[in-house]
Amino acid sequence: MHDGSQRSTEQKTRLLDSSQVPSTENLDDPMAQYNYVAKCYNNTEYNGKLKLETISESGFYRSVWRSIRSFLLTLLIMLTIALPGIGILIYLWLFIGVMIYFSGLSVYRKNSRKVLDPFKDMVLCPELCIETQTIQKEYEMIIPGNFFYFDE
Repeated sequence: MHDGSQRSTEQKTRLLDSSQVPSTENLDDPMAQYNYVAKCYNNTEYNGKLKLETISESGFYRSVWRSIRSFLLTLLIMLTIALPGIGILIYLWLFIGVMIYFSGLSVYRKNSRKVLDPFKDMVLCPELCIETQTIQKEYEMIIPGNFFYFDE
């Protein structure tokens, strides 16, 4: 007898086509990485009508991020800030990059009020991605208890 509270044990899979899967190119800065997660979350069926807002990406911020990510470039930037003239320009360059970051942070905080953890119903399983030759696959499963996947 099938209880109404139980779900069928059939597994539903849906392979997202290439138009639905966000591009993984240029995921080298935090804003692009966050937008990728938000777009993947927005493409899933289980979240209902709730959509996460994406952060407007900036090539300017990307250049600042790439520069400060490198230890040698960061050291060079810190040394040139002390130079008159050029130091003011570099300081303004960094200041604008930080302001762009904080504008993106406000979008992140707004989304966090909507969804505390967008990864809650997602499982990272690189083996499955390799096996199915996809970067994102959606399954509907019945998993008793808590399920955690640890990558060792």
